[in-house]
Order: sequence, then C-alpha cells, then structure tokens
Amino acid sequence: MKIVTRATAIKNLKKYIGKDLAELTVQFGINPFLNGKQNKGWKGLVLERLAGLQTNVSKAPNGLTIEANHECFHRRYVDELWLFGDRISAGMEKEVLLAQEMNIPIVPKTEGTKRDLERLELKS
Repeated sequence: MKIVTRATAIKNLKKYIGKDLAELTVQFGINPFLNGKQNKGWKGLVLERLAGLQTNVSKAPNGLTIEANHECFHRRYVDELWLFGDRISAGMEKEVLLAQEMNIPIVPKTEGTKRDLERLELKS
C-alpha cells in the first residue's frame, strides 16, 4: 500500500484548483450517476484520486491523516455546503458542524436533509 502524507496530498490537489471535477470523472472511470440517480460519493472519489490516495484509504499507519473534504473547507475552497439525499449521514454531519464553525452557509437541497438540519440546529 502506498502511503500518502497530508503534505503530499495537498501538493497533489493544488494542481487541480479551478478544474471542473465533473470533467475528471471520465479520466478516473467514475460515474456521477448510477441507476438514474446521482452517485453522492463521486466528488470524494475524484478528490481521493487527485490527492494520490487509494479509494477508501483515509489514514496512514504513522498517524498522518488526510480528510480531503475537510481540507477543502480549511483552505476555503468551499464557500457553501449543499446537502443532498434522504438524510444527513454521519459524515455529512461532520461537514455540517465544520461549516457552522467556519460560518459557511449550509443549503439543504432535499426535504430529508432540511428536516435533519433543523434537528441538528435544535441540538446546538
């Protein structure tokens, strides 16, 4: 297994600032639509590949971790968080909390995510 440090992943991702992720799906053989529905994980898969990570690998054994989506938040590449799906998953909830902490607008795009976002805001 190839180990990719946080520094290397950031260096790799910087090359793609301003590029359209949807156009890169073809290069990596990632389908943004499966069975007529949007594949919610396609953006993360593209970012993992661009960073040099193997799919579903998030931690290096020496403790150097990379959370590609969170790194995009911290580098201010994300200016608005859109929520899709029938509910807010545990991973989405972490991004919602991070967006709230960083004062990034959160826009639920479905009834399910709107409902769950209201519940999360009531907890706070």
